[in-house]
Amino acid sequence: MCELAREYYVLEDAAIRAQAKPLVSVALHPSGYQLAITFIDKVAIHHILNDDLLQTNQIDTRGVYLAKYSTGGQYFFAVERSNVYVYNAYTFVKIQTMRVDTQKILNIVFSQHDRAFAVLGADGFIARYALPSFKVI
Repeated sequence: MCELAREYYVLEDAAIRAQAKPLVSVALHPSGYQLAITFIDKVAIHHILNDDLLQTNQIDTRGVYLAKYSTGGQYFFAVERSNVYVYNAYTFVKIQTMRVDTQKILNIVFSQHDRAFAVLGADGFIARYALPSFKVI
């Protein structure tokens, strides 16, 4: 088989094409000026300009499938398996790493004024944490 025909076959294989989709999740900062895009191998933070995106930061964490900004916008949450990574949304310095007792985290919900947040798991797990202390409520 010639090289050109082999490349064409790989591009048309549906299983390979499905694995090649790297975009996993997107989160928009409450101010509307920042966009977090999670890929298979990283989280890219972009500043939204008039008609362009400028990548400003990158978090090298594999497998992040859920990304969220807190209601006030000062925290950025990245979820990988049953780990929750919390970053300062402006400097992207890691503030906290939390291990949660569930197989898969489905969502993170924030209270008003970012005083607390709840983690919801696929197996019915619900836990609430105070901010900024991260103590269980």
